[in-house]
Amino acid sequence: MPRRRLSLKGRMNARRWGWAVVGLAVLWLLLGGYQLVRARSELNNAVKATDRARKRLTPASVVDGRAAVELEKARSRFASAHRRTSGPSVLAIRLLPVLGRQVRSISALSGAAAEVADIGVLGLADARQTLAGKPVGGSAKVAELRSLAAIATRTDQALAGVDLGPKAGLLGPIASKRASLEDKLAEVRSGAQRGAAAATAVADLLQGPRRYLLLAANNSEMRAGSGMFLSIGVLSSANGSIHLAEMKPAGDLTLPGDGVPIDDPDLAARWGWLHPGREWRNLGASPRFDATAPLAAKMWTARTGEKLDGVLALDAAAVSGVLDGTGPINVGTTRIDSRNVEDILLHDQYFAYPDESADQSARREQLGVIAASALDAMDRGSYDLGRLASGLAHAARGRHVLAWSSHPAELKGWEAAGISGTMTPDSVMVSVLNRAGNKLDHFVAMTAHLDLRPVANGTDATITVDLRNTTPPGQPQYVAGPHPGSGVGAGVYKGIVTVELPRRVGDISIEGKPPLQASGPDGPSQVTATEVTINPGANATVVIHFRLADRHGVLRVEPDARIPVTRWYSGRVRWWADESHTVHW
Repeated sequence: MPRRRLSLKGRMNARRWGWAVVGLAVLWLLLGGYQLVRARSELNNAVKATDRARKRLTPASVVDGRAAVELEKARSRFASAHRRTSGPSVLAIRLLPVLGRQVRSISALSGAAAEVADIGVLGLADARQTLAGKPVGGSAKVAELRSLAAIATRTDQALAGVDLGPKAGLLGPIASKRASLEDKLAEVRSGAQRGAAAATAVADLLQGPRRYLLLAANNSEMRAGSGMFLSIGVLSSANGSIHLAEMKPAGDLTLPGDGVPIDDPDLAARWGWLHPGREWRNLGASPRFDATAPLAAKMWTARTGEKLDGVLALDAAAVSGVLDGTGPINVGTTRIDSRNVEDILLHDQYFAYPDESADQSARREQLGVIAASALDAMDRGSYDLGRLASGLAHAARGRHVLAWSSHPAELKGWEAAGISGTMTPDSVMVSVLNRAGNKLDHFVAMTAHLDLRPVANGTDATITVDLRNTTPPGQPQYVAGPHPGSGVGAGVYKGIVTVELPRRVGDISIEGKPPLQASGPDGPSQVTATEVTINPGANATVVIHFRLADRHGVLRVEPDARIPVTRWYSGRVRWWADESHTVHW
């Protein structure tokens, strides 16, 4: 039977229908493309909101609810991006063989990110509810900490179930985004795990019974990564309460003879000539608190016969962090708060007792009263929890709080909290050890420049350390010296510049080849050190060259606990050394 030919009108209708179908298909694809463009914008805004949330996340912001605001914005935008990349308008694009896989991956990633943010919002809400109300003391404080540890553990377990979607066959930019989210998810989980371990360690310490040696560090007379330990006492805890015994001058507790043997071979080899097993004030020659704290515990037992559970080191910045939460205290007629305590402890107090030969017992008692009053306020629950935690967290990031425990689980908690004072295989630290017996570090400004230059077989690196002695005239002898036996006059700063570098670094040299005070392995690091002498108003520069075997890598520049804070530069990047900073090259 012969086929019937469509009439002209039929052919026109068929064409119209065909064009209509094509038009609808194009419109569908355009709508899908529009949704993808909007999804990209949503994702960019979500990432920015996430970064803002991360930067603003502090204990204080958790307590007052601000921490959850940006994270909730990020969750909403991630969820919106997920809807735009999984709805019917992009179905046609999702079915394409190559492009479709990318869209499906973006949809999965945005959905996973929304889930992560949602878990974070819920965790913050639980933490805020736990911390709501007035501060608590005693056993209730311990229970509160254990509740926070449980919240962190639940958050980690919830994050473990997040699915990031397909990994194979992704184009470069999307594969990079997936890898970045995977790394951030691992970082968040690690943070939750560290938070749980740290909260548990603090709860265990407060529950007790515990006896910790408290080393009061003076940032006006520096050691490596800490002030010099000038006052010592015992902090005891039980049933959520703490008690600080009378603080004693470190010089009155010097051990007889050669002191106790130094168990750490690197500490003994590099700094044994300073007798850190006998002289408390030289314990901080190495920044490795994990090596010096056990030695301090051993020294205390040898000196007093008392066994210890751990060692804490606090300085003026840590006391400032405590007072930020407890509020001001009165010592005699002096009102001391978080804003003036550093100046009082590091400088002003010496004007009340200016003569080094005079009895310093009144000044030393003032130090003990400040520390005891602040800790007593904490023990009574007289504090703003958010401000207290934020102040101490800031101090901890700058190495102003250090802790070691003989109990493995507790030690793990201090490591998780970032206050164990350990060095890593990537660590870099520049410090200056005061050798003049004065209190001039308060007036010595330090900057450090890190320059990295790729070469054929690795990377040439240079650290330039600039020191300026800004000591003004009219300082009391106890501050400016001269100190008997130092060999320098009043106002002159004499110190040892020490540079800790990774073990993998080679070809280390100091420009001018000055005599070295220490050189060689120091735990996971290696140290090189030389002496400088700086007159008032003068500068000194130490330039250290070394070679990295790789053309690309990471260095972790550690804080040195100096007050004023050290300024670092690397290329166009600059930062203050009040927390660890990662340098990529």
